[in-house]
Amino acid sequence: MNQNTGKCSTSFSYQQQASFKPKLERAGLLRSTRGEDPS
Repeated sequence: MNQNTGKCSTSFSYQQQASFKPKLERAGLLRSTRGEDPS
């Protein structure tokens, strides 16, 4: 995940990512481990 993206709205993006993290980690990180970057 790119934390540099959305530096303008850090608090907003950060809180949003915090809630999405579990889902993103399942969908994104698991794919990332396989070498398939969702982004």
